[in-house]
Amino acid sequence: FKNKKYKEVAEELHISVNTVKTTIARAMITLKNNLNKKTYLFLLFITKNL
Repeated sequence: FKNKKYKEVAEELHISVNTVKTTIARAMITLKNNLNKKTYLFLLFITKNL
């Protein structure tokens, strides 16, 4: 789902856009809670620049 908009992902998976947003937000919280701060910030940086 790289480089796809929330709407595109939602349509492909037959779920709502809000479900896509919620799932991504929960995944980010899980990553933040399980990785050290530097690793988490690095992952945020590289994913924003892909």
